Amino acid sequence: MDGVLLNQELVFRVIDLTGVFCGGCLGGTVARRHKFDFVGFLILGISTALGGGVLRDIMLNLTPIALTNGSYLIAAVCGVFISMVLRIDDRKFWINLFSVIDALTVGSWAATGASKTLAAGLGVGPALLLGVVTAIGGGIIRDVLVGRTPEVFGGNTLYATPALAGAAVVTMVHGIGYPGVGMIAGTITGGALCLPARLFGWSLPDLPDWSIDSAAAQFLRKIKGDKSHRAKSHLRNLQRMEEHVSRSQQAGNNTGNDGTEDLHPPITADHSDTSEKGNKTA
Repeated sequence: MDGVLLNQELVFRVIDLTGVFCGGCLGGTVARRHKFDFVGFLILGISTALGGGVLRDIMLNLTPIALTNGSYLIAAVCGVFISMVLRIDDRKFWINLFSVIDALTVGSWAATGASKTLAAGLGVGPALLLGVVTAIGGGIIRDVLVGRTPEVFGGNTLYATPALAGAAVVTMVHGIGYPGVGMIAGTITGGALCLPARLFGWSLPDLPDWSIDSAAAQFLRKIKGDKSHRAKSHLRNLQRMEEHVSRSQQAGNNTGNDGTEDLHPPITADHSDTSEKGNKTA
C-alpha cells in the first residue's frame, strides 16, 4: 500500500513540475510578445509558474513549496529559457501541446490545492477556494504584471470553472475516505473540462448590462410614457368632440338654423288638425 501511495505522489509531483515548466514557457512567451529583456523573461515566467502555489501556501500559513523544494524553481527557469530560444507562439504544434499540458496542469493544481487544504484541517469552502486559486493564481499575476485584464475575468475560454469542478470532485471523494483517488479523479475532471474549452473556445456568457437603478429608471420612464399616452389620447378625444360641435354649428348656420331648433320639433299639419278637432268637440 505504501508503494502505491509513493507512486501516486511521484506521478503528481511529475505533473506538478510539468505544469511549472509549462507555466514558465507560457510566461516567457508573453514576455517575448512584449519584447522584455532577460530580467523581464525571468520575472514573468517564474511568477506565472509558481504564483498559484505560493498564494495557496501563504493562505495556509505554510512556507511555499517553491522555496523548500529547488526542483520547482529549476523547472520554472528551464521553461523560461525554452521560450527564449524557441518561438513557441508561432508553432501550431506547440500551441496544441501546451493546451493539453495546461489542461492537465489546471486539473492537477486544482486537485492538489484542494487536497492540501483538506489535509490542513479546513472545510469544503476553503478547499474549493484554494483549489481554484492554485490553478489560476499564476495566470492572474502574469496578466497584472503586463498591464492587462486577467483572462480568467471573462471574454476568454473556461479556466476557473474546470478548476472549480476538479476541486469539487476532490472534496467529495475525500469526504468518503479516498483522498488519493479523489486527487486522480479531480485531475481528470479538471483537465477533461479545460481541454475542450481551449480547443473549441468555450466561455461563459457575458452578464447583461442591468442594474437596479437602470431598471428603476426604465420602469419610471414606462409609467411616464403610459401617462403621457393616456393624456394625449384624452386630448385627441376632446379635439374630436370640439370639431364635431363646430361642424354641427356650421351646418346649422348654412341652413338658417342655429343648431337649437332641433330641440323643439316644428308644429306640423297633423298637430293643427288635432287641435281643431279638439276645439270642435269641446
